[in-house]
Amino acid sequence: MSYIQRSARDSLETLSHMFGAVLVTGARQVGKSTLLEHLTSATNKVSIHTMDDANTLEAARTDPGTFLALNPPPLLLDEIQKAPSLFPFIKMEIDRSRGKGLYFMSGSEQFSMMEQVSESLAGRIGILTLMGISLREELIWKAQEQAETLVGQSESFLSREALRFIPTDEALKERAPSIPKLDVDDLWRILHRGSMPELVCHPQYDWSMFYGSYVQTYIERDVRRLTQVDDEIQFQTFMRVIAARTGQMLNISEVAQEVGIRDAKAKKWLSVLQASHLVYLLKPFYTNHTKRAIKTPKLYMTDTGLAAYLTRWSNHRVLQEGALSGAFFETFVIGEVLKCLKATTTQENLTRHFTITETRTREKSTCSLCRETLCILWR
Repeated sequence: MSYIQRSARDSLETLSHMFGAVLVTGARQVGKSTLLEHLTSATNKVSIHTMDDANTLEAARTDPGTFLALNPPPLLLDEIQKAPSLFPFIKMEIDRSRGKGLYFMSGSEQFSMMEQVSESLAGRIGILTLMGISLREELIWKAQEQAETLVGQSESFLSREALRFIPTDEALKERAPSIPKLDVDDLWRILHRGSMPELVCHPQYDWSMFYGSYVQTYIERDVRRLTQVDDEIQFQTFMRVIAARTGQMLNISEVAQEVGIRDAKAKKWLSVLQASHLVYLLKPFYTNHTKRAIKTPKLYMTDTGLAAYLTRWSNHRVLQEGALSGAFFETFVIGEVLKCLKATTTQENLTRHFTITETRTREKSTCSLCRETLCILWR
């Protein structure tokens, strides 16, 4: 299986020419390290070190100055959140050399890592959030892998330019004829399987075993580091309850009551899921920014495959015919928009604010999704 070209590659390249360091954040297993390795593979000078290696982690923690002296830039550091003591020394090297693209880093969680980044590397680092494989990335990869023409496909669809997200009326009309038609059954199969690169690249991998291991690893590694969880089974129940509410307005009191915990703990655990990039809260659109900040957001899981696993939808046909099919499809659409926006830094994106919000009627039903500043409504 060949590598899936990611639309974020051009964005990372742009950031590496602008800043001394580049950080890719995102959930576990979304392809952060692989993307950075492919970006830096053009030069043999980049050395790669992962903090998952016990010896490397010990060296970085006990004597970060010596570690960086023995491993001069350009340097790729994987799971950098485990060794935050490196950040001040990275700052000193960037200030000394004034170079660009010296350090490439990846990390799986936000809280402590982003606090360290803000304190040590403000103005010296470009940050990009990577999500799972988008539908466009998957279709282009499959077309290239199979070396055959998809229905409605044109040469422009397979080009690298096709990976870029340009949400203007002109661009959408121009691309419409080249977008391949997708069978409804295939769409639900993709939605149910999820967007994790390992599952996309390897259809033979067992879906249930993959996500079962994913959840267990996530709880044992990330959750324990982010917060103190006294009952791991209860936290997994919390994840299932949250997943069952994807595409719905968030009512944290109902969630807490169903799980059997206090509201304060439910809010804390939800913030852990947000910090791990597993949950996204979409705020409603109001011209009054105070209202926008305090009104109830809608909750979305960032990976429909994980949501389907947690809510026990065993296959795509059952999910398609189930009671949550509408909520899952809405979650899928929101996820595709987020993947494209977070991965793209076109000239337009660099100069505009890319917050997306939802608009509601008086009855609080969603009528559209809009991307602010360009006045584009997604219906």
